[in-house]
Amino acid sequence: MVVIISIDWVKAEQKPQRSQRVKGRNLIELRTKIAELEHQMQKKLTTVTNLSDEITTLNRNISQYEMFLRTLEKILKTNNILTLERFVELKEDLKRQLV
Repeated sequence: MVVIISIDWVKAEQKPQRSQRVKGRNLIELRTKIAELEHQMQKKLTTVTNLSDEITTLNRNISQYEMFLRTLEKILKTNNILTLERFVELKEDLKRQLV
């Protein structure tokens, strides 16, 4: 259903101080639509905030993994050997940092 609001927007823009006759029902419909849009905007803002927090966490985790990989690479370049025990130890350190 298309709602036709009897507000002459051209006149309103040309003479904003001038009064117009508008049915109360149309004002209520307009107020309802504005409230719906504000509610949708708030939900989207909440979603954006949550996604931003998730991105921050993921970036922090990526940094930790990069550090872990650099450490492994350094050990391999200097020793050419990475023992299983040392690998497990480094992995556990990484897990503690990610928590």
